[in-house]
Formats: sequence, structure tokens, C-alpha cells
Amino acid sequence: SNKSMSFKRNRVRHNIIPLFEEENSSFAESIHMLWKIGQEDAKFWHDTLLSVLSKIVCKDGSFWMSRKDIVCLQKAVRLRLYFELCKKVNKGQGRAHTFFLLDESLMKGREEKFFQFPGGVSAKTDRYGLTFFKA
Repeated sequence: SNKSMSFKRNRVRHNIIPLFEEENSSFAESIHMLWKIGQEDAKFWHDTLLSVLSKIVCKDGSFWMSRKDIVCLQKAVRLRLYFELCKKVNKGQGRAHTFFLLDESLMKGREEKFFQFPGGVSAKTDRYGLTFFKA
């Protein structure tokens, strides 16, 4: 199966990657370095979010956090928090645009507002906090 062009991974490996290597002889090394940087970024965000995630209240598959504990965070941390909460509800992935809208709603302290994400994940903001739950 490693040579069959019916698989996308093989078409990439046999057709696309050689084109990149033809243009840049150190392509594989560059990709490896990007991967290493990505690993460091992932470790940083994991460590950064540990204390934030400890403030989450979990009940019946939903995850709630108070607005006052969220609004004091830097925007980058808030966006990562929303992504992690989305993953906790379901393995689906959230849409960045919706995370920005959710953040705007939460920061303004608007009345109850709902957001939907792929995989049956929903979020609700209100003046008290943020809840992620399975729809």
C-alpha cells in the first residue's frame, strides 16, 4: 500500500514532497525544526493552561468557568481556553471565527448568547461566565 497512488499520503510523499525538496534541499530539516518548535509551543500552552483549567467547574458533561476568572486573562490564553473546553466536550474542532465572536461576547458581558461548534458542541456566555456543553 505504500506505493499505491490511491492513498493521499502516498501521493503527497511521492509527488509533492519531492517538488519541495527540489526547490529547497534542506526541506526535510526545515520541517523537522518546525515540528520541534511546535512541540515546544504545545508544552508551553499545556503548562500555561493548567492553572486556568483548574478553575473549571465540571458537571454532567458540561464545563463552566466564571467570567471574572476569564476576563483577566490575555486574549491568546482565552482563545486557547475556548479551544480546550471545546475539545473536552467532544473531540471535534472549533472554528476560530466563532471563538473570536464568543470572546467578544464574554468580554462585553452581554446577556445570554449561544454559539455552536462542529461535533455537537455548544457554548453559552452570560454575565456570570462561560459554559461549554454537548448539544
